[in-house]
Amino acid sequence: MRHLFATLFLATALAAHAAIPADILENLASPDLTKRFEAETKLRQLAFEAGKPGANPATAAALVNDLLALASDSAAPEPSRLNALEQLPFLASASSVPRLAALLSDPTPLVREGARSALQNNPNPAASVPLLQALEKADQPAWALGLMDSLATRADTAAIPVFASRLTSPDQAIASLAAQSLGSSAAKSPSKP
Repeated sequence: MRHLFATLFLATALAAHAAIPADILENLASPDLTKRFEAETKLRQLAFEAGKPGANPATAAALVNDLLALASDSAAPEPSRLNALEQLPFLASASSVPRLAALLSDPTPLVREGARSALQNNPNPAASVPLLQALEKADQPAWALGLMDSLATRADTAAIPVFASRLTSPDQAIASLAAQSLGSSAAKSPSKP
């Protein structure tokens, strides 16, 4: 009973302040797997609650800001940065797009992947722009494939010319994904009389 009361009190306090509590931040990169799991679970619950329909928009905005600050902090432990990025799909908004776009060029590959995934799942149309820009600069086939997959998942028609330009890629995986993405785009677009 005492544990339940403490958990409810913590959830209420977190929702009221929308800051990531120090114990969560400290334990996200803990070598103790139990502490790390508990911190990850608390952070996920915090993001879920702030992102639910009817939640206070100011609370969600403050949490997004805290998560983006943590994800952007190159001095923070990598597990903490990645956990912050994993929560952003619960709180997707147009305001997060510029900072996520900056993370697409982060030197840490997993952080770039986390930013790509967060942009892919952001319902705001503006989230496609940085993905397109990153794809234009992509020099690694695996990164290009990930960006193409994100754009195909978003089904943004602005990506059609980019996919078409990759049909002749010497990399078979890129050419194949481009063809599949174009086929999916054609199937989803309304037919013209």
